[in-house]
Amino acid sequence: MNDINEKKDIDEIEEIIEKRIAELLDEGRSLDVDDINYYRRDIYKENGWDEDPYPEKGEDDEEFWKHKCITIYDYLSEVGMSIWDFVPRPY
Repeated sequence: MNDINEKKDIDEIEEIIEKRIAELLDEGRSLDVDDINYYRRDIYKENGWDEDPYPEKGEDDEEFWKHKCITIYDYLSEVGMSIWDFVPRPY
């Protein structure tokens, strides 16, 4: 294990990360962004860094939720209503 005060250069660490991820993929493992960030963080810590300065980006939150959540407009449309059904009308 490396001395805690010994920090490797970012380029050296990125090479280590690339090799490690390539090994895992060769073993047939499927890696998502969270898995990759776990290995990146672990390797950076092993090499004297507190955290990964360049973590992998996941899906954009807006894009992620756009496909996962149904909006009130979509729900009302499914039941044959609209938001205007809730607006008070003068009689």
